Amino acid sequence: MDAGFDAGVDAGIDAGVDDGGCNPATGANDALGVFVSTTGLTSAAGTRAAPLKSWSEAIAAAAGAGRPYVFVGPGQYSEGTVAFDGGGVTVVGGWTSTWTRDCSAGGASAAELTSTDLVAVRAQQTVGDAGLLRVAVTAAGGSSSGETSIGVLAIDGRFSVSEAHVTAGPGAAGAQGASGSPGSAPSCNGLSDCSSGQAGFTGASAASASTPGAFVDGGWVTSAGATGGKGSNGQNGLGGTNATAASYGGDPCVDTGSMCNATSKNVQGTPGKCGCGSAGANGGQGGRSGGSSFAVVALGAAADVTVKASVLTTGKGGNGGPGGMPGTAASPSGGSAGTTASAASTVCAYGLNDAGMTECLGTAGPMVSSPGGLSGTSGGRGGDGAAGGAGAGGHSAAMVRAGGSALSVDSATMSTVGAAGQGQGTAPMGQSATTLVLP
Repeated sequence: MDAGFDAGVDAGIDAGVDDGGCNPATGANDALGVFVSTTGLTSAAGTRAAPLKSWSEAIAAAAGAGRPYVFVGPGQYSEGTVAFDGGGVTVVGGWTSTWTRDCSAGGASAAELTSTDLVAVRAQQTVGDAGLLRVAVTAAGGSSSGETSIGVLAIDGRFSVSEAHVTAGPGAAGAQGASGSPGSAPSCNGLSDCSSGQAGFTGASAASASTPGAFVDGGWVTSAGATGGKGSNGQNGLGGTNATAASYGGDPCVDTGSMCNATSKNVQGTPGKCGCGSAGANGGQGGRSGGSSFAVVALGAAADVTVKASVLTTGKGGNGGPGGMPGTAASPSGGSAGTTASAASTVCAYGLNDAGMTECLGTAGPMVSSPGGLSGTSGGRGGDGAAGGAGAGGHSAAMVRAGGSALSVDSATMSTVGAAGQGQGTAPMGQSATTLVLP
């Protein structure tokens, strides 16, 4: 930590505070830090006499002014994620309302931040002596499917957690995957695309999630089971028969000079159609894994996190969600018979016209019909989709080393770790551990 925490510094911060020492006669001043109080005001000067209201605003002000500390007065604070970005600022609690040291048993948690966000403190690429000293921070618990709660997330930088109370809320249970849909009906005309009428096959089984998630781009991404396979389409049925054409004599009558004949014509019904196969149904969506609960996370190869004499508490990991129900294929259509075609025939013979002259004349003859072709067979039913893969149970860990980071902890730190979340189906349960090492 900065030399300002050593004995003999005019700032008045007590000697040995880093290792638990506490002198109730000492206090904080404006030379080294920015002040925060529950009675402070937004955009105030940040001095002891005119403190700011929020931790985030005070950290930004201290970093901008080159001051190494933010002094936080006792009381309850509520705000979103408190960000330490680049600057080497330490947030120091354990003060009385008159800004002298509070050396009581509750002094280390007298200044408490209850975050409205899933990550209470986020420190990215911090340098110098950034950290938390004698304060309490609590991250919001997960409330929506698979949400993860993290007390302190330190990414690629130095950060210390000393004599602090850090609490992560419980991870949220993962939701069940959405059910599969019946699938879109394939194109079918029932004439040129007839086939065997074979039924489709059920979709391939889906894999369950193997882990509850991973850190990606500086944040935790909850996993999910795979989507169930889609069923294959049912084949169209066997084709129907063609209609038999019927011949008949019709208009116009033709006079050859020696004979009076009707024109030769045909009428033919439509062919029978095969039934159309139904579409293969879609598989269910994968169930979401349960959210995790992490008190302190060191993430990235450049992260170097130290935890000293602190109290770390985590909630239960969320249970994984079941995979979505498989889609059910629709029923195929049956074949249909062709339609009958009919025509009126004409009888032609010589006779007298209105002028009394002989002429080849036509009169109405009987109706002639051609029945439609016989129906084809029904199409095959499409295959059902497969159920979605299940979600894994969430982790619960006091400390997490991820991405090749460094994290050290002393023997005075106490950890209370929640239970791991249960996985659904074949998905594994999460891990419950004091320290968890992840990729």
